[in-house]
Amino acid sequence: MQKLPIGIQTFENIRLKNYLYVDKTKQILNLIENGECYFLSRPRRFGKSLTLSTLEAMFKGKAELFKGLYAEEWVKEQVKHLNPVIKLDMSGLGNYKTIEELNNALIYIVKNSIKQYKLNISYDENINNNAMK
Repeated sequence: MQKLPIGIQTFENIRLKNYLYVDKTKQILNLIENGECYFLSRPRRFGKSLTLSTLEAMFKGKAELFKGLYAEEWVKEQVKHLNPVIKLDMSGLGNYKTIEELNNALIYIVKNSIKQYKLNISYDENINNNAMK
């Protein structure tokens, strides 16, 4: 008997710890292959974090997690041409009183991602509040 993944929000934890997982990778592949931009606006506890975690695992080519799932072959192919996954998690940003504080926090996250993945991306070191207007 499989355990229910109550409170588990990461695809990797669900798969590695053998929690029950209803395969939604067919729908996720449809989003990847047929869409451009999406804004995920759903109520709390509606699966947004799990969906994004699944997307992240797919693009990072974590094929072992997709064994027996619809997207297994797609993820195996993805391993051949991996791309960095930049995750802008807004939940840890806190409460900011000014646009400048928020802007600085976002710039910090993006700069860390650029360093982490050793990306060859140029950016203006002098970005200020005018960029947000």
